[in-house]
Amino acid sequence: LAIAVSALSSVSFFIDRIQAGIRDEAAHLLGADMVIVSDREFDSVWLNQAKKYGLARAETRIFPTMVLSGKGGETVAKLVSLKAVSENYPLRGAVRIAGEENDPGKKAATIPGAGTVWADPELLREAGIRPDDRVRIGNGFFRVTQRIVTEPDRGISFIHFAPRIMMSLLDLEKTGLVQPASRVSYRLLLAGNEKDIERYRKWAEERIKAVS
Repeated sequence: LAIAVSALSSVSFFIDRIQAGIRDEAAHLLGADMVIVSDREFDSVWLNQAKKYGLARAETRIFPTMVLSGKGGETVAKLVSLKAVSENYPLRGAVRIAGEENDPGKKAATIPGAGTVWADPELLREAGIRPDDRVRIGNGFFRVTQRIVTEPDRGISFIHFAPRIMMSLLDLEKTGLVQPASRVSYRLLLAGNEKDIERYRKWAEERIKAVS
């Protein structure tokens, strides 16, 4: 009986560790414990409910657009996947950035600063862009300061096949690219303890049903 109890306890402990590991890995791949995706901007109700449950939150906007670069009168246009991120992004995991090519990079302590963007090395090579060069995105001009080495919630979809350009959400308005018919993916990232995340999930499901 003692051996059976010990065996069951060991198996249970092992399974719990595996489940915890899977949850942690999933959170790092999402950049949060929970992500809600919408084709419209989240109103204050969603944000206030997250605050009520004590959840950390961040927001992103993702959509395809063109970036223009060039020197000496020659302009190069490239399709990119633009990602505008709020403070605290990501809530889980980390973006790794590098200043030079082939640099393994370091964990980013902040998001891109005002008037700056980070870009995939692929885009920099193809467009001939170097760090500190300026690029045009919509109506705005931005200085490229870092290469993106890894991004926790990159995912796989059509818009992610294009190279990434990342900027601060506060700079997005400068571009003038978000219009009523724009194909923008709005994402609300949430993180907290398991109990509060589950409470928010249930609340969100009820709200979606109520408005659909």
